[in-house]
Amino acid sequence: MTTQTELFPRTSEPLPPFARHSETSRLAAIKKYDRHNSHRDREEIYRYIETQGAFGATREEIEDNVYLRSMNSYRPRIKELLAEMKGYTEVRIRRNGATRKTKCGNNAEVLVAV
Repeated sequence: MTTQTELFPRTSEPLPPFARHSETSRLAAIKKYDRHNSHRDREEIYRYIETQGAFGATREEIEDNVYLRSMNSYRPRIKELLAEMKGYTEVRIRRNGATRKTKCGNNAEVLVAV
């Protein structure tokens, strides 16, 4: 049988401090750890787009060149950088109006750093 602690991935980074006797404290530490990773992932995506200059990057190019722990992390981090998510007001990237073809031949919008 799987225990609760096995449901969470093992990481090389330590969790923030928590009360060892309290499961709720441990879960709060994991949540805080995930927020830290979100910030790191957002910065990784931003730095990649920034290095592309006026040429910018499509979402597919970002996914191909920036490693994140989960494929599900790209879309929300990009929306945060576009300031399209609740609570995010700083626009750090924008759509430049250009498109490029994806590997499948579809048009993809190009994102550039502000």
